[in-house]
Amino acid sequence: MTAPTSGTSLALREPSFRGHVMAEGFVADVAALGESRARARGLAVVAPGVAVGRVGSLYVVRLPTPLRVDTTDSPLTPLVRVGAWLSTAPLTASEIRAIGALPAGGFVYARAGLAEVAAPTTGSSVDLAEWLDVAGFESIAVTSLGAPPEQPRAAIPPAAASAREVFGDAVPPISSNKSMIGHTLSASGAIEAAFSLLTLRDQMQPPTINHGEPDPAIGLDVVPNFSRVAKVSNVLSNSFGFGGQNVCLVLSGETS
Repeated sequence: MTAPTSGTSLALREPSFRGHVMAEGFVADVAALGESRARARGLAVVAPGVAVGRVGSLYVVRLPTPLRVDTTDSPLTPLVRVGAWLSTAPLTASEIRAIGALPAGGFVYARAGLAEVAAPTTGSSVDLAEWLDVAGFESIAVTSLGAPPEQPRAAIPPAAASAREVFGDAVPPISSNKSMIGHTLSASGAIEAAFSLLTLRDQMQPPTINHGEPDPAIGLDVVPNFSRVAKVSNVLSNSFGFGGQNVCLVLSGETS
């Protein structure tokens, strides 16, 4: 792992990235966010295959594959490749020369507009189960909890079976925006239509977040945890339930 070196005082032209970037990891500064907030924000970026380390005041999350993120909405500071380096801020050629050689496995972290070089040390990895334990987070008392009656578990969930019946072995990726916004009842169809239009506009499949252990009985691509850049021409929005409001709406992008 890595830890910030001391004494670096190079002022950067741009203190952070703007807009959409391809992140190869994320950084959370505990000194700025606090321990609980840094770990709570980590819930949004942790998925199977990530590695997390604690180095100095920083949590460093390394992704198994790059992820396109919007810096204005990113819960943690993205680590982006700049040439051969990883950095939390764009770097000019002169800034790279001024920083000098970057140790293998290191990265540049921008703190208050100043560049700090993270150099390899004997820093420790973080146990994800312990890191994501919310026992120490702020909590409120729950006075009532309602749950639906238990239903017999089907060998293959109906939604998965229906998708295979329609698409065969070529079921397209399936996202659940309810995983991010909860159930909006009768407004869910309109909101999902907006999600679908944004998918077509931005050419990005929205994720199904909080997806920990896949159900082997489903076996579908649910775009787990992270949005995904993809060429999208048509979106099928499915709205079922609540007063018989059962609709399958196809939205298509403008043809060339």
